[in-house]
Amino acid sequence: MTKIEWSDDLSVGIDLLDNQHRKLISMINVLDDDAMGAEELGEVIFGLLEYAAIHFRDEEKFFVDEAPEIVEHHFASHTIFISTAYKFVQRFKNGEALALRQPVYEFLCQWLVEHILVEDMQYKPGNKNHAAE
Repeated sequence: MTKIEWSDDLSVGIDLLDNQHRKLISMINVLDDDAMGAEELGEVIFGLLEYAAIHFRDEEKFFVDEAPEIVEHHFASHTIFISTAYKFVQRFKNGEALALRQPVYEFLCQWLVEHILVEDMQYKPGNKNHAAE
């Protein structure tokens, strides 16, 4: 598996959200450890879900304040993420822990990078689509 590397291309120009995205990337990259056992994997998955909830809350507050016209669409994206994540949690609880490491990692990498580059970038200060300007 290839780790996600933070770069300026992923920066949305909002310190709170950039710092949270960096932390999410760091947490996701932990899944790249082949020696990770089922208990450790569970801790990472549940920790990621908890932190994602904090990030989504902060991001949604920002968008309500800065770009209320797109809030519904952005919230829907978060809902899709949560729905998929909880399917993984159910599989984890059903004893599929170690078989989930790679699919969870791939889902998280793809979702987060795409979410930042496609959806979150719309609100980057200086972007022609940024609603606050």
